[in-house]
Amino acid sequence: GVALEVAGAEGSEERTLLPLSRDYFLELGGAEKLVIVSWTTGKPSPSEKGSRTNLAMNLALSIRKHAPHLEQRFAYISMDTWAHETMQENGFNTVLCEPEVCRSADLKDDIWKMRWYLMRTLTGFGLSCLIVDADIVFLADPTKLLWFDSDMEVMTDHFYPERHLWEPWVRVEDHINTGFVLVRPTAAVRSMIADFVNSHWEHVHGSVRRDGMDQRVFNHFIVRRMSADVPLVYGKYKNLTFGRPQQIVPASSLRQVSIRILDPAQIAHGMNFFWRRA
Repeated sequence: GVALEVAGAEGSEERTLLPLSRDYFLELGGAEKLVIVSWTTGKPSPSEKGSRTNLAMNLALSIRKHAPHLEQRFAYISMDTWAHETMQENGFNTVLCEPEVCRSADLKDDIWKMRWYLMRTLTGFGLSCLIVDADIVFLADPTKLLWFDSDMEVMTDHFYPERHLWEPWVRVEDHINTGFVLVRPTAAVRSMIADFVNSHWEHVHGSVRRDGMDQRVFNHFIVRRMSADVPLVYGKYKNLTFGRPQQIVPASSLRQVSIRILDPAQIAHGMNFFWRRA
C-alpha cells in the first residue's frame, strides 16, 4: 500500500487537495516530472452489470502493450479495495483512495471532482500530470504529441477545430474534452482549477442540481473567462490563437492561463477516431 500524507494546506484551497504521497508520485514522475493518472471504482453497484474495473483495465493493458515505457509513470487512483486489489494483482501501480480516509463518503460527488482534485494535488508536488479517463486507450505514446508550451493541453470533440473552436453556435462541451488533459505546475492554472472546483462545490444550489457532466460545466467556465472584459484564459490550436492574449492581467498577480487544443487526428475521441479511419 501507499502511505498517505497531506499534500499541503493552501487556505480555502485546501479542500481541493487529496492526501496523496508526495514522495510516491515524485518517484513515479522520474527526471521528467511527468505522471499519467486515471481513477476507477471497482465494486459494482446493484444497478450495474459488471465492475468498472474491467473497463479501466483496458487502459492499463493498452499502455503496457503500446507504450510500455510509460507504465512506470502510470498509476490508478483506486476508489475502493476491489479496484485496488485488481490492479495490484495485474501488476499495475495503484493508490487506494478510500472514503473518509482519502476522500469523502459521497462517491458520486468525488467522481465528479476527482480529475480536478488530481490536477490540483499533483501539480502541487511540482509535477506535470496527464489525467485521462479510464475508458480511453493508448495506441502509441501520446506524450510525443504534446507541445509543453501551455498551462493545459487538452483533447477536443471537434472534427475541425480550426473552424469550430469557441464558436457560439456549437455545443459548448465539444471545445474541451476533459478525458485527456495535461496540466503543468504553474500558479496560474492551479489557481484557476481551484476557482473552478470551489465555484461548483455543492451538487445542489437551491433547488437546482449541478450539471452531472463536469466537462460541460468546465467548458462554460472557460468560455466565461475567455470572454470576460479582462480575459483570464486564451486558447491555442496549432499556429492559431483564440481569445485575447495579453502580457498583464490588471488587478491580478497571475498571468492568463493558456490552453492548447490538441489535433484530433492524433489525440482522438471515439467519434473522431472511427470517422477518420472510415
